[in-house]
This record gives sequence, structure tokens and C-alpha cells, in this order.
Amino acid sequence: RLLNLARLGLDPARSYHVHDFWRRRYHHVEDGRLVLRHVPPHGGHCLAVRPLRGEPHLVATTFHITQGGEVVEWVHKGGWLRFTLELGRTAEGEVLLWLPVEPQQAICDGMEIRPALRGPGLWALPLRVEKKSRVEVRL
Repeated sequence: RLLNLARLGLDPARSYHVHDFWRRRYHHVEDGRLVLRHVPPHGGHCLAVRPLRGEPHLVATTFHITQGGEVVEWVHKGGWLRFTLELGRTAEGEVLLWLPVEPQQAICDGMEIRPALRGPGLWALPLRVEKKSRVEVRL
């Protein structure tokens, strides 16, 4: 199956992050098209599509089908990125970020966490959220 981003009203000349919630797969799309393999009859994909930007930004999360709707605060100032996740439940998952530089430190609710490089500029932060968590990343 072919996902044509122009048919969704998106500029095919831009680069996009595409994250598949169910399969937990990331795709970098540069030509406005993505081939989705192995789509069973009556099956589908739950995709987050976000444009690639020059500053730190959210790619997706694995906590909720919205892949980011639980992010209730986002502040990038100087060499720091701070965001808050509000789930209303306890869960473990990841936040995928695009960062222009390697993170120097990442903290969730006062505890240091280890970001994992998943691709050029793509960092995964493994988190345990107990209803609400605040994350700070030093760039």
C-alpha cells in the first residue's frame, strides 16, 4: 500500500517523520511517499506524521494511540528541552525526539534516564510515567 502525503494535504517536498504505533516502526520520508508492506485485509496502520524541523521536536510516543496527545507542556529554551506527559495512569513506554545534537543529560521526575540513538537525530527516551511526569533534556 502506498501512502501519498500530498493526498493528505501535506507538502511532498518536505521531509517527514512517520511513526507506526502498532508496529513501533519509524520511517523517514523525503519524497512524499511511503510504502506500507504487509497490510492484511481489513487491517491498517496507525501513523503519526510530523514534519522534520530544525529545532528539537516530538516525533512520537508509545504511550497513547495519539502518539503525543499526552504531552501537555513543551518548552525549548537555550540548551534545555522540558516537557510534561499526563497519562492519568502508570505506564512504561518511549518518547521519540528529533534533536539536532546529542543529548548531554536526560531526567524524568528527578531520575536520570539514558536516551538511545535510533537514527540520525532520532533519540528514544525510555520512561516510566506514574500518572504525570516531567522530563528535562540538556542539549
